[in-house]
Amino acid sequence: MILRLDPKGLSFELTCLHHVPEMKKALRIAGVSTEVSSWRCVADEDLGISRHQVDLVIQRRDGVINLCEMKYSSDAYSVTKKDESDWKCRISDFIKATEIHDSVQLTLVTPYGIKRNTHSWVV
Repeated sequence: MILRLDPKGLSFELTCLHHVPEMKKALRIAGVSTEVSSWRCVADEDLGISRHQVDLVIQRRDGVINLCEMKYSSDAYSVTKKDESDWKCRISDFIKATEIHDSVQLTLVTPYGIKRNTHSWVV
């Protein structure tokens, strides 16, 4: 298996991770106490959990968790049916695997926003 990394996507992710305070300000949660991390899990057939990775998790003191997905695009990002399905599964598995009781919000970080379509409601 050959792993091909998109250099623009990787650079965008790293830039985002170095600017978490600015992201919190944009989300209007700069004044909320938070813990920031990433999250990975391995597949667990017994729990019905797939293998996942979340670029950035912002766990907030106000009982909300932002699962941040970072996607580089040279234009407004168009959320696909596959994106919607994958992200809904990721949220469900995150809740199962962590046994968290906080509200979970998927947050899409892109340089040019999103194109509104039938799948963009998920973020």
